[in-house]
Amino acid sequence: MQAAVVVEPGPVATVMISREPMCANCGLCSPATGKKHLVQAVDRIGAKRGDRVLLEFPMAGFLRAAALAFGIPLAGLVAGVAAGYVWRGPGGAACAGMVGLALAYLLLRRIDRLPWCREYPVIVATCQQEHE
Repeated sequence: MQAAVVVEPGPVATVMISREPMCANCGLCSPATGKKHLVQAVDRIGAKRGDRVLLEFPMAGFLRAAALAFGIPLAGLVAGVAAGYVWRGPGGAACAGMVGLALAYLLLRRIDRLPWCREYPVIVATCQQEHE
């Protein structure tokens, strides 16, 4: 769970969170600049502007992202090496493997833009105001 402050309420609210060291390269919070940044979250409790809330990040989204991020490039590399070996022998395998890897990364970028790939965190509760 992560604490946040509601900036813009709504069914998909905009909240401000503090960046944790463990999520530095997650990518869920698109342009992350500095320690605090804005994230969209599904609001199931009807939070109001300025409320301190708790966010829950869906674990299935992290697992799917990891599977896609590692599986698709690996499949592209293996497919490229196999195709290159069949086409040009051992010399062509390395070059075709790199081409397969590059094509896999392009495919991964396209997949990342699909709506079913985006899973928003969920606002699950309000917090008591803490003095910082």
